[in-house]
Amino acid sequence: MQKLGSKMRPLLYLRLLLVPCLLLLQEACAARHGGISLRSQHMALLHWKATLATPPLQMSSWQENTSPCNWTGIMCTAVPHGRRMPWVVTNISLPDAGIRGQLAHRENSS
Repeated sequence: MQKLGSKMRPLLYLRLLLVPCLLLLQEACAARHGGISLRSQHMALLHWKATLATPPLQMSSWQENTSPCNWTGIMCTAVPHGRRMPWVVTNISLPDAGIRGQLAHRENSS
């Protein structure tokens, strides 16, 4: 039982780090453009995938020309934002993908 718990820990930490990063990105984009942008989440997730030395097979559906809402492991939900109900990424689940590492925050020098 201890072995299973230790295998799940990296995935839990990854999820705990990734979701706040996506939410911060979403808030920054929303403040700049007056709404929530699925496109900015799309670009952030593709950028993250590109930083992985060997992206897992589960990420093969993560492509530039498809919506993240159609990707394996991604869940989207329509959220109220004024009169609009934009779709946003609300959950990322890639169990057994073997993803390990840290998410880095890069400052923009604008």
